[in-house]
Amino acid sequence: MIGQLIAIIRQTLETGNPPAANWTYDLGPDGKIFIDCASPPYQVTREDRNGQCVISTRLETLLQMLQHKTDSVTVFTQGGLRLAGDMQLVRKLDILFGTHRPVQG
Repeated sequence: MIGQLIAIIRQTLETGNPPAANWTYDLGPDGKIFIDCASPPYQVTREDRNGQCVISTRLETLLQMLQHKTDSVTVFTQGGLRLAGDMQLVRKLDILFGTHRPVQG
C-alpha cells in the first residue's frame, strides 16, 4: 500500500506544479514520507525528517484522500488529520493533490 501511495505522490508532482518547498507525511506506525520539491529533481523518500509542514494521518486515510474517496476537510473535522508548520503550504498541497474538494457521491 505504501508503494501505491508513493506512486500517486510522484505522479502528481510530475504532472502538477508543486510549491518549491518540502513537507512530511507522518503515517504513525507506517513511518514518514519526506517530499522535497525545493529544486528538481523532486525527491520522495521514506526519511524520518520533518519538513516545513507535517501532515499526520493514517496510511489508509491519506491513500483515500489522494484517490479522491474522501476529502481533507471531512477527515480533519473527524479528527483523522493533524497539521503542523506552514499552513499556507498545507493549503497549496491541498489544492495540488485535489484533496480539498468534497467527494461527489
